Amino acid sequence: MKRSQRAVIDRKSPGDDEAKHCTLFSILNEEALVCEFDGLKAAVTGVHYHAQLGEPNKMKTEEYLKVTVDKFVFAVKTGYLYDEQGVWVALEDGLARVGVTDYLQQKSGDVAFVNVPEPETEVARGQELGSIETIKADVAINSPIAGVIQERNEELDVKPELVNEDPYGEGWLVLTHMSDFENDRKSLLTAEEYLPVMKSQAEEEANNR
Repeated sequence: MKRSQRAVIDRKSPGDDEAKHCTLFSILNEEALVCEFDGLKAAVTGVHYHAQLGEPNKMKTEEYLKVTVDKFVFAVKTGYLYDEQGVWVALEDGLARVGVTDYLQQKSGDVAFVNVPEPETEVARGQELGSIETIKADVAINSPIAGVIQERNEELDVKPELVNEDPYGEGWLVLTHMSDFENDRKSLLTAEEYLPVMKSQAEEEANNR
């Protein structure tokens, strides 16, 4: 696993109604809200900073759940849906934007090339959507939903590193017109549900290193 290059400081984000047993504390004069979801503690974070540069990175002003496993920090964006393979879905006016999680991009390594379908390509849930090539291996990405590709992120053709730098934002892969979301939704997890799944996968990998 590639060690995360982002050293972050957490600022208190707006209150989370689903979280319980939240504790507010300070880190280097910044506030963080640590909450417990079904016994799993995680920081609900807002603005993330590059510690070395002192400037906001691209994951700013959004809310994230965060866990640390073996000194690696993994963020999960709230409001998105996830499959257990580390692919996220963001609903946007009847369409679904799809990308990979912070955990999957860190696990895979530095992305050198992204291969995703052209618009008008039909995909089924569980079908290979594309792949990301890293210095470690080629990683197949399966589609978490069924539908027709409306748009691919052409920016990744020249800047594949966006998958590493901003996995929940500019590093998105495709925009899809959903064809069976009512059934696809049953296999997807909320951020709070995905968090312990991700943590367990990260711990297993750490133990196998």
